[in-house]
Amino acid sequence: MGTPEFSPAGVLARPESRLCVLLCASSVLGALLISGLWAGGNLRAGPLGPKTTVALEDILGVMVEAVEAAGREVVSVAATQQLGTKSKGTVTTGTGAVVDDPVTDADLRSNRVLMGRLAAAFPGLKVASEERGGAHTPGPEEILAATAARSRLRSKVAHTSVAAGRVTVWVDPLDATKEFVEGLVQYVTVMACVAVDGRPAAGVVHFPFLGRTVWGMSPQLAGAAAPSSTSFSVAPPPPTAGVKGRPLRFVVSRSHAGRVAESAAELGASEIVGAGGAGYKAVELLDGKADAYVHSTLIKKWDLCAGDALLRSQGGALTGLAGEPVDYSTPEQPVVSAGVAAALYGHNQLVERLTAAGFTPEQPEPKA
Repeated sequence: MGTPEFSPAGVLARPESRLCVLLCASSVLGALLISGLWAGGNLRAGPLGPKTTVALEDILGVMVEAVEAAGREVVSVAATQQLGTKSKGTVTTGTGAVVDDPVTDADLRSNRVLMGRLAAAFPGLKVASEERGGAHTPGPEEILAATAARSRLRSKVAHTSVAAGRVTVWVDPLDATKEFVEGLVQYVTVMACVAVDGRPAAGVVHFPFLGRTVWGMSPQLAGAAAPSSTSFSVAPPPPTAGVKGRPLRFVVSRSHAGRVAESAAELGASEIVGAGGAGYKAVELLDGKADAYVHSTLIKKWDLCAGDALLRSQGGALTGLAGEPVDYSTPEQPVVSAGVAAALYGHNQLVERLTAAGFTPEQPEPKA
């Protein structure tokens, strides 16, 4: 029996084959619609251009879905009790001690989800992450999830359009990795933040082990005349909020406290509590459990951006110790060397107090 000849024309002539072609074409068009590559009758090949308009609320919606999906990866890794902990190198603490900077499988799996969701919804958008895992091509599930998430917050926040070239997204796949390894999972967060022209216009902090997500958006930081929107209510100001020199409750890094503890008297601290994770500390301010978050050693922008955005959406601020804002427009320069002064109420008074006490950033000692 001979081998049958293949005739494309003959195949297409069959009714059932024509039906198959139509169904396949519909599937391809559906995939393009889902992925956002087909818009207004035009096929947009390749990533977003710098002048392409994107909606700030859509980016925030995708970030909320992404950090929650990434958080499930973190919890899943923790459940195995096989964290795959490795060292990325060493860092010098405020006391001069040299400690390992750990990374786990949870960090990497979380990062893969975050980068995949963002790439699926906004291909080519500038994203800076703490972790490096190489390029990630989003799969069908990520495309579907990211596309659905774009409309998640449209009914809750003001529409704000910005050019893609003005946007930088900062993600921290697992904040407080050291505490995660130690089993102190209450400090662990997954964070994402969208900065417009370097200003923290929207941010989200997710606590995977507590099942809590908080987000906030400040359209005015993106140049729009619209009010801020948040998913949470902050603690009211304490009765002494307007009293100059009032005692403050400080929250500081439990592993990089620097000179904050030894400067308690000069800073007028009534209490100094160590905690893990910058995201956790920012939310402590929002919850009214601390008055100020102060940090004097080096820190990274992906640690700060989301908390900064949350505080600003409620009228607070996170700056350097001298009150200078953090510029989030430069992924190639992620290190913040100006320290951190953050407060929900009385931020200006906090900076004045730090300045009066001569409290300045600590710089690492040069290597011999």
